[in-house]
Amino acid sequence: MNNQSTGKMKDIMINNVVVGQIKTTGDHDKDLAAAEEFLKAKGLWRQPELSDSMFNQAFSFSNVARKINHEGLRNLPRDAMSITPFVVNATFSIEIYLKSIHILYGQKKTGHPLVPLFEQLPDEAKTVISIKSEELIKEYNFSTPIEFEKELKTINKAFEQWRYIYEKSNLKFIHTKSVIFIMNVLHEAYEVIRDNVNKASGK
Repeated sequence: MNNQSTGKMKDIMINNVVVGQIKTTGDHDKDLAAAEEFLKAKGLWRQPELSDSMFNQAFSFSNVARKINHEGLRNLPRDAMSITPFVVNATFSIEIYLKSIHILYGQKKTGHPLVPLFEQLPDEAKTVISIKSEELIKEYNFSTPIEFEKELKTINKAFEQWRYIYEKSNLKFIHTKSVIFIMNVLHEAYEVIRDNVNKASGK
C-alpha cells in the first residue's frame, strides 16, 4: 500500500494502481489508519505475509547497498568510507533473504552467520538457488569462475565483523560484485520458491 500526496487528498494505491482517495489530516499515523479503514471497507485490505514483509525489508537493505556501491565503490578512485556501510547493508539483506525463505517453510531462524542459514534450507530451496545462480552469473562477467556457496562462505560473519569494524583488524577482503551477485540470486530465488510453496499448499 502506498500513499501519494495530491494536495488535500491522498491517493490510495495498490501495486501502483489508484483505488481511492482519503482526506489528509496532517498526521501521518492518522492518514495510514484512514487508508487501512478505506481498504478494509472496500474489501481490498490484505495483511502481508511475514515472509513477504521480511523479503521487502531485505530488498530495502539491498537497494541501499547497491546505491552505496554505485556512488562510492564501482569506479576509481573508490570512497574508503563507503565500504563498511556497503558490507553491513548488503550482508544484512542476505541474512534476511535467507530467513524469509525459511519462513516460507514454516521455519523461524535466528543468528547472523550466513552459511548455517543456507545449509539449513530444504533441498528444494537450495536447488532453486543453484538454478538462479547459474542463470544470473552470466550477467556479471567475473574474471574468474565463482560459486555461490564459496562466495557465501567468504562473507559468512561479515555483518557481525564489519558493523564493529573499529574493534577488528585484518578483516578479509570483500569482493563487492560477488556480494551483489548473492543478493540478486536470493532475491529472484525467493520469488520462485514462494510461488512453488504456494502452489504446493493450494494457495
